[in-house]
Amino acid sequence: MRGVMFTAILLGPLALACQRSMDSVGPDQIIAMERAALDRWGRGDPRGYLEIMGSEVTYFDPSQDKRVDGLGAMEALLVPLTGTIKIDRYEMIDPAVQRHGDVALLTFNLVSYQMSPEGVESAVARWNSTETYAVIDGRWRIIHSHWSYIRPEFVPEEDHCLPQAASGRLPQWRCAARHSAQSGREAGSPCLPRTPGQRPARDSNS
Repeated sequence: MRGVMFTAILLGPLALACQRSMDSVGPDQIIAMERAALDRWGRGDPRGYLEIMGSEVTYFDPSQDKRVDGLGAMEALLVPLTGTIKIDRYEMIDPAVQRHGDVALLTFNLVSYQMSPEGVESAVARWNSTETYAVIDGRWRIIHSHWSYIRPEFVPEEDHCLPQAASGRLPQWRCAARHSAQSGREAGSPCLPRTPGQRPARDSNS
């Protein structure tokens, strides 16, 4: 009994210190984690996301027939994309973090840009994103991730990329990566479903 009490006395301050450390994590730190993962994603490295996902992560995007369950399934989904993605810059628009205890909900819009061989920058993907973070073993981890198109617009049937991009088989960023890898076309070629009201690229960095 004394041993149990002694252990509790020793561990009590440590647990309190850890809790205080997590309490000190604000919205900026959560957003910074997401940005770091996006930076690696744009360089063709999906492990930036995989490394901050919990083992029981769940995931939705327009290319999936159903929810993706678990870190192993996410690795099977994303690892094959290594080296096939190139995003020159992105805008994370209006990120907001709503924190309730050990759970934080991050929402934002994402616009990704690529540069053509002629030096013309264009938006190649526009997303709504919801990322749910939770404290697991003292670290913030993504436990649910949901990506959807911003007001998608169907492209005419004659569009040569319709079967892959607009059918829902591949989300926009995967369409660009797949065409780059399989057909030799430069990533960012116009194999994307158009969205209404596309804006010209801004000069500011992400």
